[in-house]
This record gives sequence, structure tokens and C-alpha cells, in this order.
Amino acid sequence: SYDAIFIPDFYDKVGLIVPQLAFYNLDRVTLLGVNGWNHPDLLKSAGRFLNNRGVFVDGFFKDSKDSLVQTFVRDFEATFGEEPSIFSAQAYDTTRMYLDLILQGVDNRFQMHSRLMTVKNFPGVSGESFILPNGETVKTLFALKIKRKKIVQIN
Repeated sequence: SYDAIFIPDFYDKVGLIVPQLAFYNLDRVTLLGVNGWNHPDLLKSAGRFLNNRGVFVDGFFKDSKDSLVQTFVRDFEATFGEEPSIFSAQAYDTTRMYLDLILQGVDNRFQMHSRLMTVKNFPGVSGESFILPNGETVKTLFALKIKRKKIVQIN
């Protein structure tokens, strides 16, 4: 008996693997995944096998109930005529972070570097950001689950 099975692959491969697990009577175990699962085609190929047992994380979820995300998605689609990707969300958050610091009076690259290293709990559409003293960014990921043949946020 397994508590969970981790499948670190993309939706197309997961759609092939998960039905096979059911064939081998592993249809009650929780399945854990990565951002490559976040695709509507996964629901078509394996949605019924993942219902209430497929859990994964991603750095952006366009269907989040967060008002900041909803506004970003609506405005992005109206402007560009397509859905935003994780890269669009990260670029938007980075630009907002820089603009916020400029509006607070940062006017040279040394001040910018210094102030960036103090960013904590920055609310972004790609999750809350916290910049470590070494320059690495820690972000809050979107925890997602497949429920009733839909991808839903659980955090």
C-alpha cells in the first residue's frame, strides 16, 4: 500500500500513466505532480482517474480566485488577445516590483539593488515573493487539485 505516488512529468505522459495505475488497482492512492500537469488536456485524458486524488503545484494559476490574479488575467487577455503564461505573470510582477521601488524614490542601480534585497511579502500574480539576501527569490506556489474534472486551487 502506498500513501502517494509522485509523477514528475507533463500532462501528456501523465495521461498515459494514470489509467495504467488504475488497471493495477492503484486507483485510491494520492497522485502528486508538478506544474507540467497544469493543462486542460490532462482533464480530457485522465480526469476521471485523477478526480479528488491528483495534487500538484504551479507558479501561476490563471483561474485563481485571488482578485489580483483575476484582474491581471482579464487585462492581459483584453490587451494581448491570449491567456497569460507563467512567464507573463513573472514579468508583470518583476515590473511592478521595480516600478514600486522607483515610485518610492529609488533613482540609481545601487539603491535599486539594496532595496530589492529587502523585498518581503510582495503580493504578485505569480505568488507572494520574498527576496533573500543572496538575491534568490522564494515564492508561494499555487497548490492545485483535480476535482470534478476541473483544476482548482486548494491554498
